[in-house]
Amino acid sequence: MDGKRGHERRMLETPKRRRFNELVRGGRRTHDDSALNTAQFASTRFPRTREGRKGAFDSSGEKTRRGNKEILEFDGRDMKRLLRKNGGRDSSGSKKICWNVFKNQAREFCLATGLHGYKYVAQSQRSKIERIIWAIVLFGSLCCAIVLMKIAWDYYASHPTLTVIETTHRGIWNYPFPAVTICNINRISLDLTRSLVEMLSYPSNMSKEFLVQEFRLLLELLDPGVFEHDVTENLTRLQDIIDDNGLTITEVMEKVTKNCSDLLTSCKWNDDSFECDEFFDRILTRDGICCSFNYVSPRDVENSYEYLKMLESISKDRFDPFSSSGEGRVRRVYTLVLFSCSSSKPRKMPACGYQTGLAVTVNPDPEDYFATILGSFGVKVLVHYPYDYPDHNANDKLIGLNRQAFLSVSPEETYAMLDVKDLAISTRNCIFSDEGDEILKDKDVGYRRLTSGRYSYINCMAECRANTIRNKCDCIPYYFPSNGQYIDDVRLRSGESRTRTRTFFDVLIPLSSNVSDARVCDLKDVECLSIYRPWYDTSWPGEGTERTTLEDNVDVVYERPCGCIPDCTLFRYPVDVSQGILDTNVSFDGFRYLRKTGKHEGSQNQSIIHVFFSDLIAIQYRRRVHYNWRNLFASFGGLLGLFVGFSLMSGFEIIYFFIIRIITDRFVNNDRENRNESRSFPSEIQSN
Repeated sequence: MDGKRGHERRMLETPKRRRFNELVRGGRRTHDDSALNTAQFASTRFPRTREGRKGAFDSSGEKTRRGNKEILEFDGRDMKRLLRKNGGRDSSGSKKICWNVFKNQAREFCLATGLHGYKYVAQSQRSKIERIIWAIVLFGSLCCAIVLMKIAWDYYASHPTLTVIETTHRGIWNYPFPAVTICNINRISLDLTRSLVEMLSYPSNMSKEFLVQEFRLLLELLDPGVFEHDVTENLTRLQDIIDDNGLTITEVMEKVTKNCSDLLTSCKWNDDSFECDEFFDRILTRDGICCSFNYVSPRDVENSYEYLKMLESISKDRFDPFSSSGEGRVRRVYTLVLFSCSSSKPRKMPACGYQTGLAVTVNPDPEDYFATILGSFGVKVLVHYPYDYPDHNANDKLIGLNRQAFLSVSPEETYAMLDVKDLAISTRNCIFSDEGDEILKDKDVGYRRLTSGRYSYINCMAECRANTIRNKCDCIPYYFPSNGQYIDDVRLRSGESRTRTRTFFDVLIPLSSNVSDARVCDLKDVECLSIYRPWYDTSWPGEGTERTTLEDNVDVVYERPCGCIPDCTLFRYPVDVSQGILDTNVSFDGFRYLRKTGKHEGSQNQSIIHVFFSDLIAIQYRRRVHYNWRNLFASFGGLLGLFVGFSLMSGFEIIYFFIIRIITDRFVNNDRENRNESRSFPSEIQSN
């Protein structure tokens, strides 16, 4: 009878229960003496009394329950404690179980997956050599795919954007007409210098003619060291005279430079004649004071500020162009102001040919030459983007005397798509004009409105050179517009405090009190300017030309000089020039060619300059993201599909076989074992 009951108990044992009983009975041969059987452990924890299952009082006088519930609780809790106690002894067995599970899942995956060749590795009926060959082939294919994916990723990282031709037939009316800046090669007028000396007080032991000749030293401010010998004493003496007469270097240069009305005798725009002073502005360039057409200068920013001051006075409250207070009037005036401030410049030209565009008659007046930047007569014409400061990088052409020059412009535009802006600046390696001030405000360039009203790489580099000079010589040359004082001077003239309430226009022109205090370099600073010229008059300001080798590619964009970053959107104006000799017997009156008579004088020492678009269409380039996530996804997917036959379903198969199936099998088996145990334990208790 007992044997039959024992056989029934063994039949009802679950695998988990059976492993536990074997462990208790000494399943591990090396630990037979230390293992506890279930009965001993139960008797130790729950000592039986004479009352047996019905319950009794133990030796301490407490009543202890001996029922089925307690035995089940013992089996559940103490079995786990015992397994944990012996877990260290069975760690190798657990690892073996995990390895067997993984190996079994890998085999099933290889047999069921759609990946090419994996089933041949897992088929047991194939020979071992054949399976090894297939494993080597699969491993080699996977390595090739990984290597090619790495090459694709490296190419993506080094070429995040791609510039392609958008169209070769973009209408010319979509391009702003370039700024045309005309500089007289003669930087100092002899007649104007003599007139200035007449007004100055100077030492009695100095002759007037000697002082006039000394004013040629002003050229040292533009080109330090141009005289190629030590003139420090002369520079100091001339600067003392200028200081004694209460003049600044900027005022002196304005007085000795020819006016635009004297340099430009007649002008024509789009076949309409106009007064040259109406469209040409006297501006500061790297070559000194020049006359510019269609250039958006800081003076235009000042005028815009005055217009917007009128807007601000409309509303009694804090200025808001879209406020409900007087909204209709504000909107009308706001639209008018924006049109008058921005639509007039830069101008556009819807036609091509020398009969259109800009035509100018210039009179360099060689008899008035006194101090020149070049060893010739004529004018220097700079063609550049209207928002860029006229620096040495501008496209310049030299027009001599008695010449008729035709400057044919073929504009090119490069624009960036919106998805380029989503890339990090360090990735796209370019910047949009509306990002310049916000991103670079903490860099070393400082005031971002020193040379123009908007950010560009050219303007940033010009400001970088100015700040390099300031750091080395504690001053800024006069040829930088307004020397950082332009906007502050306008506000101070209007009686406005720098600590006033912030308004709408502050978003356009930020205050900069630190740069407005910069001193203008005078003749006593020429020695410093000459010493540090290799530091600022270079494409890498702040480094000096002794660093002859520079990085071809700068990985970190902020390591560029002053943090200046190239433009994502830009315009270029390549120029082709052709010129011929003017007949001095022909006059140029109102752009009509007349034979010289008593009424019309000849065109002696004059030149005619035509600047125009060469064609009705032009090239437009598009900068786009070379590899986005879709391109990269397709590239990686193609490589994996080509070499290993990988697809999205293959990825799900990997997740299913090695994660989902293992987890679900574990929970299902545990639940099945728990149900079997709950059914088997009461039977054992009853049989006992």
